Amino acid sequence: MKTSQAYYDAKTKSYWYMPLGKHEGELIPRLLFTHPHYINWCLHNMTEGVGVKAVGSIKYFIGLFDRRPARIRCQGRPGCRERARYLAVKPAVKLAHPKYVCSRCVPEVKGYGLIETYGEALEFVEKYCRGSIVEFSKVIKYLSQGKGWRDKGKTTDMKVIRFFGLNGNHNR
Repeated sequence: MKTSQAYYDAKTKSYWYMPLGKHEGELIPRLLFTHPHYINWCLHNMTEGVGVKAVGSIKYFIGLFDRRPARIRCQGRPGCRERARYLAVKPAVKLAHPKYVCSRCVPEVKGYGLIETYGEALEFVEKYCRGSIVEFSKVIKYLSQGKGWRDKGKTTDMKVIRFFGLNGNHNR
């Protein structure tokens, strides 16, 4: 395991980079976007040693993600000008046709599952999509787009750092 200070930020008491495992050395916030199925696995299976600290870091970055406000307008009712609060998706094995809705328009999306946080998105995929790797990626893509993520190309560390509002001084 690499133990350099760049892997651990004493100020936030969290690892910026995955300290062990399959994705060792990769930026944790980037893994939230690119490998949500792996993040889900870590949350359920890393229970000892450095794994516990890595899960703490994952939860820290998930918290940053969840606190980021929605940037998209509600799609619940025609003419609604509120900011969306929820991602609404139909409970099905394959996710399709997501909607973004505000609190007042929730009754307009009957039969949809409402997702507000990263953790809720992971639980939704486990429950309704049989833990499909593809569906983990889709639901996180939809949720992050609602929060303003516009990544049309390669997901770079700097794009991710800017999205999370982190200081760019993360040299390894």
